Amino acid sequence: MRNVFLLFRRGADSTYDFIGEDVWGDESLYLNLGYWTDSSMSYDEAAQNMADYLGKAAQLDKAREALDAGYGFGDQDMFWAKKYPKLRIKGVNITPLHVQRARDRVEAAGLSDRVDLMQGSAIDLSFEDNRFDSVVSLEAAFHFVTRKDFLNEAFRILKPGGRLAVADVIPCEISGGPNLMQKMRMRVLSALLSTPNVNNHSSGEYIAQLEKIGFVDIKIESIKASVYKQFFSFVRNQKNNAQFMSRLSPRVRYFYKMISSPSDKMLETFDYVIVSACKPEVF
Repeated sequence: MRNVFLLFRRGADSTYDFIGEDVWGDESLYLNLGYWTDSSMSYDEAAQNMADYLGKAAQLDKAREALDAGYGFGDQDMFWAKKYPKLRIKGVNITPLHVQRARDRVEAAGLSDRVDLMQGSAIDLSFEDNRFDSVVSLEAAFHFVTRKDFLNEAFRILKPGGRLAVADVIPCEISGGPNLMQKMRMRVLSALLSTPNVNNHSSGEYIAQLEKIGFVDIKIESIKASVYKQFFSFVRNQKNNAQFMSRLSPRVRYFYKMISSPSDKMLETFDYVIVSACKPEVF
């Protein structure tokens, strides 16, 4: 257990190198927890649902060029490219395993002319100011050191009127603030999620950050009720699926068993939110 926590404290790139390609889908390599609208959904359907939900929040139907920060194995980018034929996508990701695998998959899908996935940091982007119509980040921003730096970069590279949309994990609002046990629980889960403590701020603090940067039309929507319990129910069910478990490496199988039975208290610690905001038309 101690080795697992030490590994995750090194950062998201180490975490995802540890996980490798031992992911949950039968037909995809999605890494998100899924947006579950029906109890009979497969993981692949729920994960694509989440990508679809975020794409709508980012108004990708109106965008000509979007940046995806933390693209994983590229599933959402291929999905968006197919759904929005006029859209061109740039992507940055810090994990070498993801970069090469995602590039290969995009090329195999015949989408390399519209989806360009690079290795790089979301907090130090090489793109010029006022370039993108949309910036999206699907379940990655809580990893960034720091999220605030990413939000500043997103604002810089968005065109006036451009839109930011982030599927993110933040602490739940607790009346009177968290007690000692809740703080300890948050630190444990933050280690598992490779989340630096500086990113553990409330929705109110999140909004204040966005406002200070200059964003307007800010919305934070909790979709926790359609994410956590359904995902962990899926995980528990997979423990009895011999074919599924056999494709996991021994190290991931150990971690998988560790996360498969979270208590309600643990699930109450973090919210799952869709954050959206715009750069003002006149800036």
